[in-house]
Amino acid sequence: MKKLVCSCMLLSILIFKGCTYHSTDTFTILIEFPIDTLDPRYAVSAYSIKACRLIYNGLVKIDRDLNIKNDLAEEIYFYTPTELYVRIKKGVRFHNGEELTSEDVKYTYDSIRDVDRRSPYVGMYKRIVDIKVIDRYSLVFKLDAPHSPFVSDLVMGIVNRNSDRGNILSKYPVGTNAFKIYKYINEEYIILEKANDGINFPKRFLSFKVIRDDNTRLLSLLNRGGDLIQNAAIPVIAAELKDESVNVISAPSILYTYMGINLTDPILKHKDVRKAIAYAIDRQSIIKSKFMGMARPSHSVLVPEHWAYEEDVEKYAYDPEKAKRLLDGAGFYDPDGDGPLKRFTVTYKTSTNKFRIQIAKMICKMLEEVGIGVRLKAYEFGTFFSDIKAGNFQIYTMQWTEPLEPDFYYWIFHSKSIPDERGNANGANRGRYVNQEVDRLLDEGRMELDKEKRKIIYSKIQKIISDELPYISLWHEDNIAIINSKYSNYNIYPNASFEAIFDIVESR
Repeated sequence: MKKLVCSCMLLSILIFKGCTYHSTDTFTILIEFPIDTLDPRYAVSAYSIKACRLIYNGLVKIDRDLNIKNDLAEEIYFYTPTELYVRIKKGVRFHNGEELTSEDVKYTYDSIRDVDRRSPYVGMYKRIVDIKVIDRYSLVFKLDAPHSPFVSDLVMGIVNRNSDRGNILSKYPVGTNAFKIYKYINEEYIILEKANDGINFPKRFLSFKVIRDDNTRLLSLLNRGGDLIQNAAIPVIAAELKDESVNVISAPSILYTYMGINLTDPILKHKDVRKAIAYAIDRQSIIKSKFMGMARPSHSVLVPEHWAYEEDVEKYAYDPEKAKRLLDGAGFYDPDGDGPLKRFTVTYKTSTNKFRIQIAKMICKMLEEVGIGVRLKAYEFGTFFSDIKAGNFQIYTMQWTEPLEPDFYYWIFHSKSIPDERGNANGANRGRYVNQEVDRLLDEGRMELDKEKRKIIYSKIQKIISDELPYISLWHEDNIAIINSKYSNYNIYPNASFEAIFDIVESR
């Protein structure tokens, strides 16, 4: 039956495939959510971050192998445990023609640290005590304490200090990377222009166009209304798609999908309830039926290939009977056995994306089978994300796109990372998780400079998190790209960065 439904959906898309206008000088990426800002200091959504990385350079960058490499920085090193020396490359120019200097670097980070400007990254850079400019091309970051992952934090795009007026950079960015703004039509349609002739890219323009409906988005691509859909196509359709106009590419990713839980909730604060929910979810069934096998179960925020990944943690294979026993043990008995009454009911929030709703409905059914009632609420993404940031939820499912540095655990689980009552971000501990031992280990992990010692610290953290379940790990989805077949050499980054576009070579 599922095969028939998939075939019918695919057939309906192909029937309506026809000739439409296709610009010969624009490479168009079709996305499902708006790019809400082009200012890297405020970009938190996945598409905003990815777009900003095409426009701006940071002092360092993440390469294809997920290593931290120098970008604008020519030289960078700690000459004391709390002082980081940076020398930037000479002759780098912003899109407005001005040369990038140490003053621009200092300005970028000082503006983020200014609490009145409300950058979501203010907490990340609170450890900076001072930034001292030595000369036009060198400066020193002074920290309040040793901080081993600080170099990786310098991936932030550097803005032009003379162009930062009001909120102008959110729509009219001025960076130094391969693309510059050409036309900002609205947050759902943005056109970038190639900023130089050196990039190995066959077209002059790059556009982002929002099409919210999955089928309409794919139809537009097949009708040559776009060139690339990345992680924005239903896997079951992508797996079945056979059309000479496009290529379907999949590859393992570091994307981490999880269920977030409000630990202040009177029901969900019980660890055994959270464990019961984890045992009630049949991840393999969801991966098989919804992802066509193009995902793998997750047991940690980090992927198994990560240097700090800990394999020996508590895992939650599908076991509904164990889930029921845990709920009984927590005092939430089933009032009528297999009858219609529920042990308790929770509200489950998700976005209005149809595919995500389908997955959420599967999870709801699994929870109901162990006696947990679920009210599924789907919201437009902006509303949904605002609720999550404000802590206005019981459970929800979302995804982290780049959990690379294990200090990311500090951002999502340290008690100092709990947003304030207005949702202002000191971090993303939105479930209000508090564990003094985890706090101590996280503090220790970011001060330890020895990699092997850090690995031991983060092993302990992962074991505690897997036991206490402030998150319920679900899966690492594969990256899936559907691209115009005239392009070759599109190799998806594990973090799904659009910088893979730089490598495109037009087929001959």
